[in-house]
Formats: sequence, structure tokens, C-alpha cells
Amino acid sequence: MLGDLANRYLNIGCANEGPFELWLADSVSDDRELQNDVVFERVLQELAEHQYFTLVFRGTVSTSGIVSRLRPHVTERSIESIGRAVLQVTAEYLERPGLGHEDPLIIDDLSKTLRVFPDCRLVQIIRDPRDVALSILKFPWGANNPTVAADDWNRKVRQTRDLGRELGPERYHELRYEDLLQTPRETMGALMQFVHGAIDETLLQAYVAETEANPLRSNSGKWAQAFSPRDLQRIEACAAEQMLAVGYERTTSARRMPAFVRSFWRWHHRGTQLTRIFRRKLEPNGQAILELGAT
Repeated sequence: MLGDLANRYLNIGCANEGPFELWLADSVSDDRELQNDVVFERVLQELAEHQYFTLVFRGTVSTSGIVSRLRPHVTERSIESIGRAVLQVTAEYLERPGLGHEDPLIIDDLSKTLRVFPDCRLVQIIRDPRDVALSILKFPWGANNPTVAADDWNRKVRQTRDLGRELGPERYHELRYEDLLQTPRETMGALMQFVHGAIDETLLQAYVAETEANPLRSNSGKWAQAFSPRDLQRIEACAAEQMLAVGYERTTSARRMPAFVRSFWRWHHRGTQLTRIFRRKLEPNGQAILELGAT
């Protein structure tokens, strides 16, 4: 959703998913390695083969073609310059002036993203953890029980908000998914102000009109009918800290879940993952198997 909003209402050439930042940070431990021509060419070649470009171009541009597009934008041999080249190639392809990237997996290690883009600004969309759990449990990847879903949500939201406090309001902005749908003018206006320092009234009006007509505008609170009281207790016991911090009211009086209980559900989660990997529903690293639909 953030990627789509960035493209259409913020004029950012924002690709959806494909965490190349994490790969790039893992592949180059020191920029000095890139002074070696063999290493530099290998990094560009392997980067061009990354899932990110599969998702951007959907097989319409060859690996050598991607390298050719990247090369003019790499102004110095550093992972920051290579990372910016990736975003510039994407922005040119999407015909947008701004640079950006959206991927839920970036939150798993924001330190790597900041190593690639040390001056970047971050936007975090936070959604009710009960609806997050309901959504993610439908898929073979990610958390596969409510306890792990809620525990992951609480930890990742907390870590990102802690980082946001370090970066300050000039570089970190957060918003709630529900506010984006229910109070579109105020929420999108604040996002525009963060990104551009000004509000484009024409684009803002277009977003408000689209949101008010969107049948998914009430796409929240479905958890109330979906989870058993016990599952709700588990979710709220794990997510209570950040639910309170960002303004989500709890429906139970669940106390914080003991560590050994969370550990049990974490092992349960891993066992389910291994079964799905064996059945070829997941990659060995626990991520989704990439399947491209029609463009």
C-alpha cells in the first residue's frame, strides 16, 4: 500500500518489495572491496539478478540490460552509490522524480538499510496487531500462529520507533493504517508535508476522493469476529506494550506472556515452517516462493 501511495500521490518511483538493501549490505562488508574491478563487476552482476529487479521489470529486461542501466548512475565505488543507482533506475522506469523503496522485510534489519542509505528518511505504517495477525496467518510465509505474529509485531514496531526517536522527526515519520483510511486528509497531508515539505492540494484531494469511495475503507477490526477469546488474549499479551504506545485499545486484561510460553509458540512456528519448506511451500530461509502474476 505504501509503495502504491508513494508512486501515485508522492511522486516517488517506489518499487514494492525485494530487499536489495539487505543483500547489498551483506555482500560488501567494506567499500574498499569495490575498488577491485573483479569484485565491483561481480556485485553489479549479482545485484542485477536480485529478486528486486525481477519484481520491477518482471522479466522484460535482461541481466546485462539492468547492469547497463545501473552503471551510469554509480558515481563512486560505494554501496551507497550502488544503492542510489538502483533507486534511480527504478524511478526512471516508473517515470517519477523521487527515490524510494517499500518492503516489509526492511524492518528486519534497519541497520543494514541505513548503512546503504545513511541519510535516508523512513516511513512506517503501523496496523492493529490483531488485524496483522489475521492477515498474515493466511499465508505460508511469516508467522504461523497468533502468538508469534503478535510478538514479532511488538518487537519490530518497538525497534523501529526507537530508531525513529534517534533519527528525529526530520527523518522518521509514522502513521497508522486505520488513520490513512479513516482520516485521509489529515494523514496523507502530514505524509506529504514530511516527504516534500509542502502539500499538493490537487493530489491530496484526489487521494481523499479515492479513499472515500474505496470499499476497503473499513478494512479494520475484522479480528473481533475471527479470533477466539484465548487467541485474543495471547495476541494482546504479546503486543500490549506497543498497542498502548500507538493508541490501540485492548479488549482483554491479558498480562504479559511469560518467556517460556512465547518460546513454546516460537518452536511451534519453526516446526510448521520446516514442514512447509519440506512441502516446497517456502524457501529454506522461510521466505515466500516468488510467483509472478500478469503485469
